[in-house]
Amino acid sequence: MQSLFQASIINTFSGIASMAAGFGSTVLVARLLGAEGTGLTAFALWLVFSAYALADRGIPATVLRYVGQRNGKENTEQDLVRQLYPKFIWPVLLLTVAFAAYSFWHSDNPVDGSTGFWLVTSLLFVTYCHSQLAIAADHGRGDYVGPATKVVIGCLLQLPVIAVGAYYFGAAGAMAGHFARHVPQSLAIVRHLKHGSSLDTPVNKQIIRYSRNSWISSTLTVLVRTRVEFIFIGVFFL
Repeated sequence: MQSLFQASIINTFSGIASMAAGFGSTVLVARLLGAEGTGLTAFALWLVFSAYALADRGIPATVLRYVGQRNGKENTEQDLVRQLYPKFIWPVLLLTVAFAAYSFWHSDNPVDGSTGFWLVTSLLFVTYCHSQLAIAADHGRGDYVGPATKVVIGCLLQLPVIAVGAYYFGAAGAMAGHFARHVPQSLAIVRHLKHGSSLDTPVNKQIIRYSRNSWISSTLTVLVRTRVEFIFIGVFFL
């Protein structure tokens, strides 16, 4: 387990890498796709992050909080992840199917160009959800190097995939770059689900209550944060 200082340095470094990749991605999309493509990809990313807040049910926060406190048993962090995963995955899959269904319903819209854009967005959504759960599980058991390394790898993949994808495939290719950004970390969830104990440690009421409260809090934060700016814009134009 890393010390608090080491964890802070590692998280700061990965955060800087993520910010740099995000800034570079915005510049690339703006230069290659123009205002229309930039607005479309920004809207799709907002949908993905908002849908994640609705779908996660507070489970990543719960895993982060309790994964290291499972009575000291060996591999009990995977025990908790495996127990909570069924509750986590069904709303994620439901919204993924909704994204995919929308792609076929909206396929004739000239702005989107094809079903490919929203299909890639659906893949980005399910990948992003699993990456956040994997990060929570790793951090909960004191592993900061692994997630930070995967974040850096994802950032290194993001920029070239966006550049090539946006140039040849437009907005759908740009979204493929954001998808590539979260693939390395999302694959880490396999390790947490594949190995573990015999699920003999029950999820108690305290854990369930914490999960529910975290979900309500994060959902309200997203809804308020993404709406309050419109109040100020409206006041400004009065």
